Amino acid sequence: MGMLQVIKSSPLFTELYDDEIEIIIKDCKVRCLESGETLFIENDAGDDMYIILSGELSIIKGGILITKFSRGELLGELVLINDQKRTTSCSASVYTEVLIINNRMIFNFYAKQPRLFSILMMNIARMLAQRLKKTTIEMKTLTEQLKKAG
Repeated sequence: MGMLQVIKSSPLFTELYDDEIEIIIKDCKVRCLESGETLFIENDAGDDMYIILSGELSIIKGGILITKFSRGELLGELVLINDQKRTTSCSASVYTEVLIINNRMIFNFYAKQPRLFSILMMNIARMLAQRLKKTTIEMKTLTEQLKKAG
């Protein structure tokens, strides 16, 4: 799958036309990470989000591996709606390429292209809702396992 196809398949771009996606990504940069290289560190300031073009990223909280993200997935979106501090650390599990999307660019669409801005924000909200649902299910499972064990 080529880079453009990976980008277009990202949930961030659901309901957007190809020309709109191209407007968003035209000024984005790609960063290549070697295995073990850090993308960002918990509590650092940040204003970028990332789409994984290839490879895999490990998400770490307090030194504990929380999850892994792979091709096509978006991460770092919380700094767009939160207080600009990273809530986790992130490093490459293998050689990885990410598309860097700066949050200021996204907010520039608010005045210039409100439809585009609205769809992007709705897609981010949908992704966060899915992650929250998944986390709730995982916590319920863990709670049930702890009750059985204890």
